[in-house]
Amino acid sequence: MEKKPIVLAFGTRTPGDSLALDVARGLKVDGVEFREARSLDDALDAAGEERKLFIMDVVKGIKRIELIDAGLLRRRRVFSLHDLDVGFFLQLLSATGGTGVKIIGIPWGMDRDGARKEVAKLLEKIA
Repeated sequence: MEKKPIVLAFGTRTPGDSLALDVARGLKVDGVEFREARSLDDALDAAGEERKLFIMDVVKGIKRIELIDAGLLRRRRVFSLHDLDVGFFLQLLSATGGTGVKIIGIPWGMDRDGARKEVAKLLEKIA
Protein backbone atom coordinates (compact mmCIF):
# COMPACT_ATOMS: atom_id res chain seq x y z
CA MET A 1 0.00 0.00 0.00
CA GLU A 2 1.38 3.39 -1.01
CA LYS A 3 1.94 5.83 1.84
CA LYS A 4 0.08 9.14 1.85
CA PRO A 5 2.00 12.18 0.64
CA ILE A 6 2.84 14.74 3.33
CA VAL A 7 2.21 18.48 3.02
CA LEU A 8 4.24 20.44 5.57
CA ALA A 9 2.86 23.93 6.11
CA PHE A 10 5.43 26.55 7.09
CA GLY A 11 4.91 30.02 8.48
CA THR A 12 4.86 32.20 11.54
CA ARG A 13 2.09 33.90 13.45
CA THR A 14 2.86 37.28 11.88
CA PRO A 15 0.23 38.72 9.54
CA GLY A 16 0.65 37.44 6.00
CA ASP A 17 3.25 34.81 6.87
CA SER A 18 0.67 32.56 8.55
CA LEU A 19 -1.34 32.00 5.36
CA ALA A 20 0.06 28.52 4.57
CA LEU A 21 -0.69 27.41 8.14
CA ASP A 22 -4.24 28.78 7.89
CA VAL A 23 -4.78 27.07 4.53
CA ALA A 24 -3.55 23.70 5.81
CA ARG A 25 -5.74 23.82 8.94
CA GLY A 26 -8.97 23.89 6.96
CA LEU A 27 -7.92 21.71 4.04
CA LYS A 28 -8.88 18.09 3.47
CA VAL A 29 -7.74 16.20 0.38
CA ASP A 30 -8.22 12.44 0.14
CA GLY A 31 -4.95 10.57 0.43
CA VAL A 32 -2.93 13.57 1.69
CA GLU A 33 -1.63 14.15 5.22
CA PHE A 34 -1.24 17.76 6.36
CA ARG A 35 1.20 18.75 9.10
CA GLU A 36 2.21 22.04 10.63
CA ALA A 37 5.98 22.48 10.57
CA ARG A 38 7.13 23.84 13.90
CA SER A 39 10.82 23.70 13.00
CA LEU A 40 13.08 22.74 10.13
CA ASP A 41 13.62 19.41 11.86
CA ASP A 42 10.04 18.54 10.90
CA ALA A 43 11.06 18.68 7.23
CA LEU A 44 14.04 16.41 7.82
CA ASP A 45 11.90 13.96 9.79
CA ALA A 46 9.21 13.90 7.08
CA ALA A 47 11.82 13.37 4.37
CA GLY A 48 13.06 10.34 6.29
CA GLU A 49 9.64 8.71 6.03
CA GLU A 50 10.20 7.96 2.33
CA ARG A 51 6.94 9.50 1.19
CA LYS A 52 6.17 12.15 -1.38
CA LEU A 53 6.85 15.46 0.38
CA PHE A 54 5.44 18.90 -0.31
CA ILE A 55 6.42 22.09 1.52
CA MET A 56 3.68 24.74 1.55
CA ASP A 57 4.62 28.34 2.28
CA VAL A 58 3.86 31.89 1.20
CA VAL A 59 6.09 33.35 -1.47
CA LYS A 60 6.54 37.01 -2.26
CA GLY A 61 6.68 37.94 -5.91
CA ILE A 62 4.38 35.29 -7.40
CA LYS A 63 0.87 36.04 -8.64
CA ARG A 64 -0.72 32.58 -8.48
CA ILE A 65 -0.19 29.31 -6.65
CA GLU A 66 2.86 27.57 -8.08
CA LEU A 67 4.47 24.16 -7.74
CA ILE A 68 8.22 24.68 -7.46
CA ASP A 69 10.88 21.98 -7.67
CA ALA A 70 13.07 22.36 -4.56
CA GLY A 71 16.11 21.32 -6.59
CA LEU A 72 15.77 24.49 -8.66
CA LEU A 73 16.18 26.85 -5.71
CA ARG A 74 19.06 29.26 -5.94
CA ARG A 75 22.10 27.90 -4.14
CA ARG A 76 23.82 30.19 -1.69
CA ARG A 77 26.52 30.00 0.91
CA VAL A 78 25.87 29.76 4.61
CA PHE A 79 27.86 32.33 6.56
CA SER A 80 25.96 32.41 9.85
CA LEU A 81 23.03 30.79 11.65
CA HIS A 82 20.76 33.41 10.08
CA ASP A 83 21.38 31.73 6.72
CA LEU A 84 19.94 28.41 7.91
CA ASP A 85 16.44 28.77 6.50
CA VAL A 86 13.97 26.51 4.72
CA GLY A 87 15.80 27.00 1.43
CA PHE A 88 19.05 25.74 2.93
CA PHE A 89 17.38 22.66 4.37
CA LEU A 90 15.65 21.92 1.07
CA GLN A 91 19.05 22.08 -0.62
CA LEU A 92 20.36 19.71 2.04
CA LEU A 93 17.47 17.29 1.44
CA SER A 94 18.10 17.44 -2.28
CA ALA A 95 21.81 16.72 -1.79
CA THR A 96 21.02 13.68 0.39
CA GLY A 97 18.63 12.07 -2.07
CA GLY A 98 15.38 13.86 -1.24
CA THR A 99 15.06 15.22 -4.76
CA GLY A 100 11.31 14.68 -4.87
CA VAL A 101 10.54 17.60 -2.56
CA LYS A 102 8.21 20.14 -4.14
CA ILE A 103 7.16 23.54 -2.83
CA ILE A 104 3.58 24.71 -3.04
CA GLY A 105 4.04 28.46 -3.23
CA ILE A 106 1.09 30.61 -2.17
CA PRO A 107 1.23 34.27 -3.19
CA TRP A 108 1.74 36.66 -0.29
CA GLY A 109 -1.58 38.30 0.54
CA MET A 110 -3.81 35.81 -1.31
CA ASP A 111 -7.32 35.25 0.06
CA ARG A 112 -7.28 32.23 2.44
CA ASP A 113 -10.41 30.57 1.05
CA GLY A 114 -9.29 31.07 -2.54
CA ALA A 115 -5.88 29.64 -1.67
CA ARG A 116 -7.53 26.62 -0.03
CA LYS A 117 -9.56 25.86 -3.16
CA GLU A 118 -6.57 26.27 -5.49
CA VAL A 119 -4.24 24.15 -3.33
CA ALA A 120 -6.90 21.41 -3.07
CA LYS A 121 -7.28 21.35 -6.89
CA LEU A 122 -3.51 21.17 -7.33
CA LEU A 123 -3.08 18.35 -4.82
CA GLU A 124 -5.94 16.33 -6.29
CA LYS A 125 -4.04 16.35 -9.61
CA ILE A 126 -0.55 15.55 -8.32
CA ALA A 127 -0.81 13.69 -5.02
